[in-house]
Amino acid sequence: MYYPVIISWALVYLGKSFTLDWGADTNAYFFGTVLQLTGSPWDLGGFQFQILISPLIVWGMAWLIVSKDVVSGIEKANRIFMPLLWALAVVLVARALTLDGALSGINWYLQPDFERLLDHNVWLAAYGQIFFTLCLGSATMIAYSSYLPEGTDIVNNAFIVSFANCAFSFLMGFAVFGTLGYMAATTGQDVGDVVASGIGLAFVVFPKALSLLPGLKVPTAVVFFTCLVVAGISSLISMVEAFAAALMDKFGLGRARAVNVTIGLGLRGALWRPRLLREDRPEERARPRSRRAYAKWVKNGMSNRFFAELCG
Repeated sequence: MYYPVIISWALVYLGKSFTLDWGADTNAYFFGTVLQLTGSPWDLGGFQFQILISPLIVWGMAWLIVSKDVVSGIEKANRIFMPLLWALAVVLVARALTLDGALSGINWYLQPDFERLLDHNVWLAAYGQIFFTLCLGSATMIAYSSYLPEGTDIVNNAFIVSFANCAFSFLMGFAVFGTLGYMAATTGQDVGDVVASGIGLAFVVFPKALSLLPGLKVPTAVVFFTCLVVAGISSLISMVEAFAAALMDKFGLGRARAVNVTIGLGLRGALWRPRLLREDRPEERARPRSRRAYAKWVKNGMSNRFFAELCG
């Protein structure tokens, strides 16, 4: 359920990229203006309509694609998304390579530090990255492979998928570190000082780098965040399909109903916490405080009512 949230942030930034709304202080803009982050999870702060609407759009796109059959839904979407994703990546790489200081960033990206191989945290991060990016353990590969015709070379397909996935990540590295190299040269810092990971890179560091570009700021920003949205949607539909396929096989549900249940669970997860915090509901005022009692309360109470309403 967290994945569509990240995609929705990219969708928000895609809209902002036409005017570069994030300004100079991208950190304050992301955490303060966009997310309106508070000091505690119990302090809800203000209400952000764009943060509500964008996940609904993301889940709606996933529903439109996955609710159709495999050929007219997922296959057709991937025939559009995958070539588009590679084309956008090539555009970003070409743009990054034209920037001053790009080679220093790429050199930082490609120069190996063999001593880090002795650090177990590096290996943990590498395993985590490859498991995440290939969706291992989430049944996506199993669901997709079940649609292949008999006699398909599964081993060969597995190598192709793995290689294509890692090749795309490697290609995007040139776009990211080339741009960060320009940012480092512009601000007088070392490349290592401007490098970040996770949401910090996508929504704080990279927008700042885009604002520092000598030209074509808006087109580059639009292409970058379009790339994030397209990559996210293509991954989300695979996750939804894996869960929906399991419901269809296990409980004999039709595709439409299985997808509705899956999307409903995702939306429910996104809206669950605000409803728990409403103190005007008697059953929520009596909500247990310990983790064990709370888990039992959720299992036996409100979640069961939700499943009954959704599947009944």
